[in-house]
Amino acid sequence: MQVNRSTPLPTVRLSVLAILDRSFEFIRLHWRTYSVPIAVVAIPFYLLQLWLITQLGDRLPDTVALANPEISSEQVELLLFGMGYLFILVLEAIFSGVFSQGMVTWLASEHLHHARPSLRLALQTILPRSFNLLIAYFLLFGAIISLSLLGIFTAGILIGWGVLGFAVYFGMAVSTLIIPIFMLENVEPVAGFTRAWQMGRSAFRGIFSLVTLLTVFTLITEFGVLTLLDWVAMTIGLPPEGTILLMLDTVLHSVILVFLSQLQSIAPLFAYYDIRAQLEGLPLAMRLLNQPNARPQDIPAVTLRAPFITRQDLAWIMWLTLFIILSMLALFTFNSTFTSPTL
Repeated sequence: MQVNRSTPLPTVRLSVLAILDRSFEFIRLHWRTYSVPIAVVAIPFYLLQLWLITQLGDRLPDTVALANPEISSEQVELLLFGMGYLFILVLEAIFSGVFSQGMVTWLASEHLHHARPSLRLALQTILPRSFNLLIAYFLLFGAIISLSLLGIFTAGILIGWGVLGFAVYFGMAVSTLIIPIFMLENVEPVAGFTRAWQMGRSAFRGIFSLVTLLTVFTLITEFGVLTLLDWVAMTIGLPPEGTILLMLDTVLHSVILVFLSQLQSIAPLFAYYDIRAQLEGLPLAMRLLNQPNARPQDIPAVTLRAPFITRQDLAWIMWLTLFIILSMLALFTFNSTFTSPTL
């Protein structure tokens, strides 16, 4: 039986630092189990990206060709190649989310309930749910791309920037919880998509903080790897374009990619449990079932009947819009400062 709640939309305050701390603990305890499904998908895509980046660099025209107002065949080829690269990135995000991160999410949830499932059981469990998640991913990417294009084409007026702010808000709220919802609740595409939107916006402050910390941690890790490689090259005297340094870079980035993918799978899982605990009393409801193997899908989800846009949503959209505008201004200022000719 579903319980209906009317407006205003309830606000959930996540303990983000506790979520990250517990995520690191789970990775430390079960990294061997989690690494396998991540590496199977992530590393081949990463190697493909390296090859595409190399090919893209060989196809970059010189500044004279770029300044030519006439569209050349090289520019068309470069544009098509760039679009193909973006398509590969989207495919990687979908396949990684549906299979690798989906499996890690389900495994971590079972470990949270003190179960020890095999990878075979995990694969058998998530495959039927992966198709619904795949449809939801297409809905998500379709919505974000449509909103982004609409915002770009109407950027000349203020509402265009607001649309871009809403695209960021909508994408961040839905994408953070969409995998745990589909992997643990086994819902239909539209129902799961809607549930991710409602749950995500109710805890957006915590989700924004979590995504920001994960992004900063990823950037710091990437910068650390590049710094380490530069130090190794200078200490040993390796050439910057040498094969040995390239192999070392590939190995280090593959290891970091597997670790970060685990973190980006497990942290949203704990955020999901935290949100359901505050909105629905999930731990108590599972104990009241009096079932030794009770799982989140056994507890009926709460339907949050709130308007599609509330004042709470508008406040976040305004802040995100302002952030986008300031980021663009900072980027243009930085670019003009370092690319302007010196006298």
